[in-house]
Amino acid sequence: MENNKKEKRIRRAAAPIVLIALVALALYALDATSAFHRGSDNIYTVDGITFTGELGDGRFHGIGKIVFENGDTYIGGLSDGRFDGYGVFISSDGRRYEGYFRDGKPVD
Repeated sequence: MENNKKEKRIRRAAAPIVLIALVALALYALDATSAFHRGSDNIYTVDGITFTGELGDGRFHGIGKIVFENGDTYIGGLSDGRFDGYGVFISSDGRRYEGYFRDGKPVD
């Protein structure tokens, strides 16, 4: 019984991290920034994604904010189109991960 409770806690804690990794992987794989339409003040939009920040070689780069169509939000460092450095990811249902990312994945 104790192991079952512990396993459920681990699954709940891992869910936001898995979600973050999947979103980052999808952005990288799709190279979504290549289709972005630039607005004012370095605001780019495509397919329900809004990005505020700088692009480098057509990909997210530097400090930026990404708001996804489903309401998920990431604010923080980006490199080569992936979450990189310190950042905050908040899912649309309120789950939050704040910490460091490398190559689009949370660093433990």
